Amino acid sequence: MKRLIVVIVATLIIVGLAVGESLISSTFLNEIIDITKEISLTSNEENFFYNENFEKIENLEERWEHHEKWLNMMTNLKNLEEIGEQITLLKASIATKNFDDFTNSLYLISYHASEYKTMFGIKFQNII
Repeated sequence: MKRLIVVIVATLIIVGLAVGESLISSTFLNEIIDITKEISLTSNEENFFYNENFEKIENLEERWEHHEKWLNMMTNLKNLEEIGEQITLLKASIATKNFDDFTNSLYLISYHASEYKTMFGIKFQNII
């Protein structure tokens, strides 16, 4: 009977950790997507290189660097740097005033964040 209780408690802890991981990763990635959407909605070809956007991108980069540490601890994936690379390209596109690169980088940040959300779902592999 004691073993059954230990197994049940261990199972509940593992399932709780898996659900917690899913909720935390989803919250982190939704925040990145929301910031990217905000930048996208307030930017056009005439104003994308203004300081206001640069400050939003700095905030995006700061939030991503904070979240990336936690996301790396929750998974065995080593390729979470795509968003960081696109943020760097986003900043470079402002410096060169290239609106096409700017919009492409915003799209790719949202795309990668959405793809990461599917990787962090509750899966047996992630529970183990």
